[in-house]
Amino acid sequence: MTAVQQRRVAFVVACAAGVCALAISASALTPYRLGILAVVAIYTVAALAQNLLSGYADIPSLGNIAFFAAAGYTAGELLDLAHWPAAAALLGGVAAAALLGLLVGLPALRISGMHLAIVTVALVFVGKELMDNWDQQRGQDGVSVGQPSWLLDDRVLYVVAVIVAAVAYLLVRNLLRSRSGRAILAVGENPYAAAAVGVDTVRYRLGTFVLCGALTGAAGVVYLYHLQTINSGAFPLDLSLAFLTMMIIGGSRSLVGSLVGGIIIGFLPDILSLLPATIGDINVLDSIFGIYALLLLITLRFFPDGLWNVVDRSVRGWLQGRRSFGAELTQTP
Repeated sequence: MTAVQQRRVAFVVACAAGVCALAISASALTPYRLGILAVVAIYTVAALAQNLLSGYADIPSLGNIAFFAAAGYTAGELLDLAHWPAAAALLGGVAAAALLGLLVGLPALRISGMHLAIVTVALVFVGKELMDNWDQQRGQDGVSVGQPSWLLDDRVLYVVAVIVAAVAYLLVRNLLRSRSGRAILAVGENPYAAAAVGVDTVRYRLGTFVLCGALTGAAGVVYLYHLQTINSGAFPLDLSLAFLTMMIIGGSRSLVGSLVGGIIIGFLPDILSLLPATIGDINVLDSIFGIYALLLLITLRFFPDGLWNVVDRSVRGWLQGRRSFGAELTQTP
């Protein structure tokens, strides 16, 4: 059996095992646990998009929550106000997020670094004002979603969220292994050197913004069905900071690290609920923004490459040591 055939067999076996695990967990877990796991899957997709933009392409962004909100709000309004078919409305939400990514990517061609990060933060506040004004004009506090009704079921939503996360992972993984992915990496490493060897930096920077918007938008659409009713308060700046925290904790330029970060941040409220409600004069659950910042500082100080990269290097070093030790034993007379 060739190496390619072995990889294909391994992929099929992994898919079959994943389907079995998904079916068992969907039938065995409580709705509360399924909701947490659905949030973990949603966060993983958002972290993958953040990693693609800020990690691999090295484009700083603190405003990915704007893509998240644009998709959720657009899909909800198309369902609730325009009465679009569900499939068209959901695709419309993702398309709106991708279009916003394009609009944000255009000024990003002229600015970079801290200035671009500030622009993306401003985008969050502009988006919040627009959502607030839209709700006031409609005379409603947010958007409610009711169609398709089957997607409101906890088990179905959990399965859909996991499938979306798996598709997003494979999409980004295959992209990074392609010629376009190598161009994105080159632009992230040194845009001037990439341009010197013929890489169209404008095209790839814009394309990365659009893809980041679409992926984050897909997560936002699933999040809409998780909450079922959303308003501008569902998309605070600290959630955008959470996306960045997931990328840094798990590991920048690491797809598995995005999953690790999604798991940590997804389960964080559950972990905090085990602590006392207040520590001194500080309400633990109301201080989530500060906790994200604290996690960022701790990770940057002690694990600058992210938790998964540290574990991956340790495991690789241990395996290499075992192979070297085994080779020495075989060479001993």
